[in-house]
Amino acid sequence: MELIVILNKESYKNLIMILSLIFIYGYGIKALINKSQFTIIVFSVLVILSIYYCFKYKVIPKIVVTDYLILIFIIYIIFINLFKPNYEYSVEIIVSSLAPYFIGRLILLNSNNYIILKRTINIISWVIIIKLFITYFQNIDAYRISIGNSTPIAIGELIGIFTIVNLFSVKDIKIDKVSIFNTIIGILVCFIILNSRGTVFSIIISSFIVFFVKSSRKIKIIAYMTIILSLYSILFSSNSRIIEEIPKLKRFNISIIANDSSIIGNSEYMGRKALYSESIEIFKDEPLGGGMGRIYSHNIFLEVISSTGIIGIITFIMIVLNISYDIYILYCKQIGNRNYMLLVLLLYTFIYRQSSFAMNAHKSLFIFLGMFVTYYYSMNNSKIKLSQGEMRV
Repeated sequence: MELIVILNKESYKNLIMILSLIFIYGYGIKALINKSQFTIIVFSVLVILSIYYCFKYKVIPKIVVTDYLILIFIIYIIFINLFKPNYEYSVEIIVSSLAPYFIGRLILLNSNNYIILKRTINIISWVIIIKLFITYFQNIDAYRISIGNSTPIAIGELIGIFTIVNLFSVKDIKIDKVSIFNTIIGILVCFIILNSRGTVFSIIISSFIVFFVKSSRKIKIIAYMTIILSLYSILFSSNSRIIEEIPKLKRFNISIIANDSSIIGNSEYMGRKALYSESIEIFKDEPLGGGMGRIYSHNIFLEVISSTGIIGIITFIMIVLNISYDIYILYCKQIGNRNYMLLVLLLYTFIYRQSSFAMNAHKSLFIFLGMFVTYYYSMNNSKIKLSQGEMRV
């Protein structure tokens, strides 16, 4: 309690951001220390600290459209449980995915606290990476490596965040030696150790979008991307020397991907194609929602529509469209300073959820979404104040 008293306002904001990052990385930390309740404890402390901060400094973010839409989505999930109860999973969705959005709304990422964010992510990520390397060399012939009982998909997301934070800064692309080294290590870990296609593809796609938005020479960016895709098809072809030397990389071969059991399924479990079809069938049979946890679609849109029906998917699409418009205004119309790292983190976590993760595992997406909304309106307000100042002059 003594620590809470001596902190100033800026320290509170930084502490909330650090705890939010620890919460995002909670899955990886939990696997490292083997403490199943770690994430719950961190979130509880984070909520208490956030409420204390808001009351102490009378900080109440202005309620905006996205805030209302998230609240409507939460209320509708509660409403569905009145008819098709799955209380435990629904609480997990609200606590572990949606509620963290409002924590993100308290964080304004800028050039001052960016260094704190980057250092926090780098420290946690390097602990995870070192553990992954140790496990890898202990199980050199294993097809995919992770930590403990954790899934490579979820650990891959965390290493992807690490890679992006070292590739981008608030204002530009990072080119210092340490950042370049960290970026290369992150990509190699995703390829060779985790063997995580979702992570690699999400990094590439989200980075390309940001490069495209940022660059004034868009044809040049398209040309670079075409070259990268051509090299990819050559490097990971069936008779590639790289695949001969490192056989586990055949997982990245296009024909292997198309026929992988995770896509088409096998005798043990349903592939994504079957899950996608089943999600659509649930929606057709129950257009108001089949209930939470009915199916884990491995696609955020399909899980929303199968679980919450027409009302839920309309609400979710409105969130996506509203944020897409904000991105257009901020990055294409150029109001205020543009935060590229925050944009690519938001895109990365969103794109990754088109092929992986259940609805109770979206905390990173919604925290970054909350941070983006706060940043957007801070830039928008700065622009308005500047215009008003110019008019008064």
